[in-house]
Amino acid sequence: DALKQAIEFEVKGEKVYREVAENSKDPFVKKTFEGLADDEAVHAAVLQDYAKSGEFEGKGDNNPQRIFGMSITCFKDRTSLSAEELKPFDVGIELEEKSIAFYEERLEEATGGKKLFEFLLNQEKMHLASLEKAKEFLSNPEGSFSEMEEWLADGGVM
Repeated sequence: DALKQAIEFEVKGEKVYREVAENSKDPFVKKTFEGLADDEAVHAAVLQDYAKSGEFEGKGDNNPQRIFGMSITCFKDRTSLSAEELKPFDVGIELEEKSIAFYEERLEEATGGKKLFEFLLNQEKMHLASLEKAKEFLSNPEGSFSEMEEWLADGGVM
């Protein structure tokens, strides 16, 4: 059943992201993955509510600022992370790419719940863009600061 699979997918994502957050010493990485984990928990709850009621209100926040959870000024004097320290971002990017493919398939197959799957697909696309931007920034903070500042100010719109 598509809803059951989706719930399992979101619960797994939350678990992975919480583990990354708990194991990170970097405040930016910790906040980023805590925000992603919180989102995945919300997604699981939305899916569970839909499974019970068959209704979806379609409200959600696609602004990446809430995921990062800190002011852009916190980024200004960052140093870059090592390839090893960036690995959680690769894991997150892969997880989000799988989520996007999953929800695209569900959307194509859906006879009902299209609004729900569109919402989740858009959320996962925002997560992917956020992770890619964060990884790019943390790979080269000095070169990426002004671009990151503009991207966050625009609400993650490319």
